Amino acid sequence: VRFITADSHARIIKQVLAGRAVLAGNSIWLDLLTNSEELLYVSTPIIDNGEFEAGLYTIESNKTALKAKGMDEIRGLIAVSSKAWIIDWQTLNAMKMRKLINTVKWSSMVKMVNIGRADFLLAPFQPTDDMSFEPEGVKLIPIPNLKIGLQGSRHFAISKRHPHGKEVSEAIDKGIAILKQKGLVQQAYQDSGFFNTKVKDWQKLL
Repeated sequence: VRFITADSHARIIKQVLAGRAVLAGNSIWLDLLTNSEELLYVSTPIIDNGEFEAGLYTIESNKTALKAKGMDEIRGLIAVSSKAWIIDWQTLNAMKMRKLINTVKWSSMVKMVNIGRADFLLAPFQPTDDMSFEPEGVKLIPIPNLKIGLQGSRHFAISKRHPHGKEVSEAIDKGIAILKQKGLVQQAYQDSGFFNTKVKDWQKLL
């Protein structure tokens, strides 16, 4: 196996579509692959629908958000995201939020939460002790005991233009099935912190 690097998600996909790389090394949301069936094999899901969990991140001074106990209270808050982030946007719409703000830049989302124009944004649970993080110098913490499962599955994209594309696609699907049967996919994501065991018993809103 020979690895090549790319400086963006778009460049990764471009290399695979052109057949210069046989597959992307990272999994990709299915919704981002549905218009490329003529050029790509799409693997069976490595992360199933709803398995990619995220927290509802806010600032420490937003006591209203931090006191939310369920979906009804969350719907009464203001969320911020980007329509370009298809899965996040679909998930928030599925939550039937009272108000959802669209903005392009991540920095703008953080700023809106910080100044109170929005109550929360979605982010993966962080590996810190309290699961907080500080984007743009703003400390964000998850609303406790609540989480959501992003509405989408993640897959590997394999090039149909690459001479080894078909055999790699078949091997990937076979490998995923074996790893899932042995529980190794779940274990690997837990060991890496991607599936955060700290929130295992938190209420899943969606």
